[in-house]
Amino acid sequence: MEPDSSHYVALDRETRLTLSTAEAAYHLGRSEQTLRCWSYSDAGPLRPLRVHGRLAWPVAEIRRLLCAGSTEQTESKNTKTDVGDHQ
Repeated sequence: MEPDSSHYVALDRETRLTLSTAEAAYHLGRSEQTLRCWSYSDAGPLRPLRVHGRLAWPVAEIRRLLCAGSTEQTESKNTKTDVGDHQ
């Protein structure tokens, strides 16, 4: 079942410093369990803060990760060459 996007603030309009695991997972397009695995294995691209036993995911780091991903996708599209372009 897809999460209801009406319950989430757009990341560019988010004013809080951190998000819950559910909110961060929604914005990153990952499952909550994936983010939990990242938190205890230190294998993921983000590190959460721990606040009273809860995970708090920094909004700035989520934005940075999403911007880096979109930049990499754009760069890889720009470096691909059509077969017809070779002379």
